[in-house]
Amino acid sequence: MIILFFYYIKFLPAKRLNSEKVAIINMPVVFGVINMSPESFYSPSVCKSVGEAVKRAEKMVEEGAEVVDIGGMSTAPYKNTWVSEEVEIKRVIPVIKELSKRGIKTSIDTTRERVAEEAIVSGCEIVNAVLPSEGIAEVVKRYGVPAIVVAREIEWKENVKSIVSSCIESLKRDLKLFRGCKTIADPAIGFWRKGNWWVRDFTILANLAEIKREVNREIMIGVSRKSFIGAVTNSKPEERLAGSVIAEVLSSPDYVRTHCVKDTVQAFKVAEYINKFKSK
Repeated sequence: MIILFFYYIKFLPAKRLNSEKVAIINMPVVFGVINMSPESFYSPSVCKSVGEAVKRAEKMVEEGAEVVDIGGMSTAPYKNTWVSEEVEIKRVIPVIKELSKRGIKTSIDTTRERVAEEAIVSGCEIVNAVLPSEGIAEVVKRYGVPAIVVAREIEWKENVKSIVSSCIESLKRDLKLFRGCKTIADPAIGFWRKGNWWVRDFTILANLAEIKREVNREIMIGVSRKSFIGAVTNSKPEERLAGSVIAEVLSSPDYVRTHCVKDTVQAFKVAEYINKFKSK
């Protein structure tokens, strides 16, 4: 955890490190992650039945999740996990329907417009557009639901200016597809895999406030158990809880996707209270 902290601050702007002011950390909107895809990189997040998914979703809501993010196909860029639309729909739609009956708000994590539309019709309220496209944008506009727009990889160089500007450029480009819709921007931690990709991830997290200001959108991050943590701590996904939580809190996003709702909520509550009692 200490190693992770020092890798993180390495990419912070100098003026932020030298400032006497401490960033105010507020509780983000928490999305609990449930995967119906057995090929997902973090196997404890996988549910094998609708009943298991419902039980886990209810627990996540009790722990503080406001939305449950349902995925039916792993989108990890380093894994060959593509499945057909039919398989993806079969995995996610029954879960979304059951959660909708129980009043649990859901988002659909998908790259496909047909899956997005089927999910919305079944009661899903948010589309997590992992691969933004005109097709998904049209579905979102047609049904009037919010969308999370994830940055697609473009060329970047291994320096802070290039990494941050390429993320901003990518998001601005794809946000235009969703003009007129309620949108949240996601800088795609773990998805850009060229070169020393983990440097890119730390740099984005360290400069999230600038990205938010430039794209003029609230920001979501999904860092839970991801490879950039393992790259500097030599740890497996099951061993990355502490790294996940410290990355979430230090970057202070508006929305967080997490496998570990209870721990994420607890960490932000503690951070809020530390800020609350800081002398002015």
